[in-house]
Amino acid sequence: MAKKKTAKPQSEPPKKPAKKTAPKKLSERGERVLSFVLTSIAFETHSKDGDLDSIAEHLGVDPKRLRTTLKKMEEQGVITVEGSGEFVYPTTKTLRKQMPQMSVADAEKLLQKLRRR
Repeated sequence: MAKKKTAKPQSEPPKKPAKKTAPKKLSERGERVLSFVLTSIAFETHSKDGDLDSIAEHLGVDPKRLRTTLKKMEEQGVITVEGSGEFVYPTTKTLRKQMPQMSVADAEKLLQKLRRR
């Protein structure tokens, strides 16, 4: 008896890797906000300097204009804004980008500590 030849499954062409879109660069004001927030964390003054009004005062901008910047930064995953005082916190990802030696767990602990103040 002759063996039947089975058709080999056609291999699919290799899939193109998904295009990585570069994260949008922060605006100059966004860079200044992030720098101020990270500095306030480093100097342990975030509890009094990390709210919208304090940041706006420090940067010399109207809080309403700053809200627009903060919203864009939130959409980019750089910060979160929480509470009635509109406190600005960096995300875990932002902390780790700034301090690559910091573990995810350490970044999360730091953010929890900041939120309790």
